[in-house]
Amino acid sequence: MLAGAPDALLDTYEAERRPVAAGMLEMSTRLLGQARRGELRRDRETRQLDVGYRGGPLAPAATCPAAVQPGDRAPDARLLGAAGQSRRVFELLAGPHWTLLATGTPVPARPGLRVHRIGPKAELRDVHGDFAAAWGLPPGGWALVRPDGYLARIGTEDDLPELEGWLQPLLPAPATT
Repeated sequence: MLAGAPDALLDTYEAERRPVAAGMLEMSTRLLGQARRGELRRDRETRQLDVGYRGGPLAPAATCPAAVQPGDRAPDARLLGAAGQSRRVFELLAGPHWTLLATGTPVPARPGLRVHRIGPKAELRDVHGDFAAAWGLPPGGWALVRPDGYLARIGTEDDLPELEGWLQPLLPAPATT
């Protein structure tokens, strides 16, 4: 373990990041050529807004339809807290932790995982419809977001046992005595 990261997590780094790094190198070479010819323009690609890890070891295919998919950058959305305070999804994701956003049944917490429920009677409400539009989770859906802000898993309440098993090597549950 390095600074708390389990070996199972560290083992995914090269397989996931190497293809993205190769793409960035190719883009940099192409952009250098454009700059030399005076043809360089800033766009989504140069801002790297579409970098993603779909199909990577930490982003298996989703088991349910949603607007976002594992490997995508998590989108922001406006939410309203239980006390009426304005919140943003990006605020919930800030920090070196995994985040589970759930629209249904509460999910058991574990060290290193923050769980937030979003719904009419939950801690957070989607009064503007931003969350539903950006995330497109099905009823009872959930999304697991990695510490780097990318989606790791998406599922429904039926998929929670599988999620628990998937999380075990990355975020072991506390030992019970």
